[in-house]
Amino acid sequence: MLREVPNNSTVVGNPGRVVKRNGERVSDRLDHTKMPDPLVDSLRFLQKEIEEIREKLGEEDKQKTAQRLVETQQYIGDYEI
Repeated sequence: MLREVPNNSTVVGNPGRVVKRNGERVSDRLDHTKMPDPLVDSLRFLQKEIEEIREKLGEEDKQKTAQRLVETQQYIGDYEI
């Protein structure tokens, strides 16, 4: 050891760091469950993009269907007796 270790402490690693003091874990411990996950972030972004594209396509499809209905009614109207 190159530095003093506090009393009632457990030190691990190289360089050494205090992980327990008076039998309790030190709070500066890294919590891996709260780390960002870039893969999950990317997948969520892509899913959002897909949903937006599907909505736009659905709106365009509704507009095309309505336009076809109008055109069909006009076409049939031209041939009514």
